[in-house]
Amino acid sequence: MPIASEEMDLNLVDTAFKLLTSKDDVIKTTVLFRNRRLSNDDDISQYMSGVILDDFLPHSNDFSNTWTAARSASNRLGVHWTFEEASVRLQLQDTEIRANSRRRVMHTIRERQRADRTAVLIRNYPHQGEVMECVSMSPASSHFITDGKYMSFAMWRFVFRARSGTVSLNGYLSRKELNDQGCRVCTDANRETLPLVLCHCKPHLFIMTLRHSALVLRVKNAIAHLVTILFENQMVSGTRLKPDITIEANNEILIIDVTVTFVNGKQSFERARQRKLDRYSCLIDRFKTPTNSVEVIAFVMGALGSWDPLMKKFTSRSCLAKFRHLCVCDTIRWSRDIYTEHVTGIRQFDPNDLNIQALQPPEPENEVDEALSRRPQVGDS
Repeated sequence: MPIASEEMDLNLVDTAFKLLTSKDDVIKTTVLFRNRRLSNDDDISQYMSGVILDDFLPHSNDFSNTWTAARSASNRLGVHWTFEEASVRLQLQDTEIRANSRRRVMHTIRERQRADRTAVLIRNYPHQGEVMECVSMSPASSHFITDGKYMSFAMWRFVFRARSGTVSLNGYLSRKELNDQGCRVCTDANRETLPLVLCHCKPHLFIMTLRHSALVLRVKNAIAHLVTILFENQMVSGTRLKPDITIEANNEILIIDVTVTFVNGKQSFERARQRKLDRYSCLIDRFKTPTNSVEVIAFVMGALGSWDPLMKKFTSRSCLAKFRHLCVCDTIRWSRDIYTEHVTGIRQFDPNDLNIQALQPPEPENEVDEALSRRPQVGDS
């Protein structure tokens, strides 16, 4: 978003530079009036750069023209002017603009200022912007912005604050001392952040399981009419692995496992996908026969509704867009419930609701099964 005062200064500097790269002697008259002596290149350079030293101490404000306005703008922008014989250059930190680039003065300075502001934000607020970097990878992640489709108002209010990292968590409040930034629910973390709340906080594992199960159900409903479902959330014989869905279609067996991860940068999807591939790659040989092929598919979703652009297409082209939109909104819905319950202590759904009960995994038969059926694991839902 343009900054009005900065745009005004950019226009003043741009106008002055374009005039100076033409033949114009008015500036020498201006410097002579201020300096009360004949000007040289150093005088003009210092004057236009906004230097207020010795002879350049202000005498009055009754003399103003294009150059005095450009001088003030240069001082505010941090632009330094250099005059050497008949040439003029602008210097902004390590960026130099010469006369042959006179048409790109505003663009060059504006982009450099934006880059500097971005660097400051990244340095001072490292948690902001990382989620949006992943959101921008796929239009499906923000499909609801124009029409609010599949979104509630509560989800709408939550998702934008969460994606920008401006939620009211202890770890994001700079006014709090370091020893006061711990998690308000669990005692395992010294700093309360969104990744902790949405993917790691142990008291919320039950809701994380519901979020995970909702996505598994979406995948199952999308592919049920196209494939044969061999296993669903069952332990593979001889191993301690329980992939979410194992399907067969056209002599190809697909081992699908869903994971919800908090995405911090574009590499987050790749890391989450690779963890799943490494975990289930040992099952390929168990299902492989001379007549079929076996593939492990990691269904990765960002905890704030970021869609992985490398996700394998699970359904027909006509239903793919709707499938993506529903998965994004389901994830946002459950993440919002986790966050709100974490902050307020009030559960956001009725556990006795039939739709909620359908998402709960079956009761384990013994303690060993119970330990293996906990899903999601802490840090990887």
